[in-house]
Amino acid sequence: MSQATAPALRDLANEAPVLCATLGASAALGVYAALPLRLPFSAHPILMMLAFATVSSVAIAAKQQRAGRRNTLTHAYAMVIATSLAIGGWYSIWRQKELLGKPHNTSWHSLTGLAVLGYFIVGGVCTMLLLHPDSGRATKSVGVRRVHRVTAALATALAFATIVSGWAKLASPASTAALIALLAGLGWRLRLLPSALGRGAKPEYFSLPPGPPIGR
Repeated sequence: MSQATAPALRDLANEAPVLCATLGASAALGVYAALPLRLPFSAHPILMMLAFATVSSVAIAAKQQRAGRRNTLTHAYAMVIATSLAIGGWYSIWRQKELLGKPHNTSWHSLTGLAVLGYFIVGGVCTMLLLHPDSGRATKSVGVRRVHRVTAALATALAFATIVSGWAKLASPASTAALIALLAGLGWRLRLLPSALGRGAKPEYFSLPPGPPIGR
């Protein structure tokens, strides 16, 4: 493990209280939406809730907490985890439809989900190439950082909307309204609207231990 990777992964471990709480809440919501449990379908809402409502939110909060190389790497590795979970969630629903002989990508829920997953994969690769604190080719570019911040905020908002559209198919209107309120609060906490408008984000959201930045 590299000198750069180890501290960033330790920061993720240090965020365990917040991470475990949100992981537990997302897993519980995902299981509720997936009841009665049946594989491979049930893995879809569980993994997508973990990816888009939990781990990616922790990644955003980690970056907002404080600038610096260490927090940037923590953010990046958390997003890799979120993307991996989302790929697993996509595979589970793809496999479910294959087993049932149903056509793929016939609803707005599936199309917006694919758009979010595509952004996470392609955007993640581009961001690693351009903004990695050690090897990025555009780490000094204000424009590239602004594009990343704006598009990521829009993708996260679209992910929340996709979660709601899928939830509404499986659960009651009352629980759907509660989920909308929960995700709206999370979006406000993460300052998605200011970020989407290119206004930046303040660093005081979520009680994540920032830790001293390493290097630059």
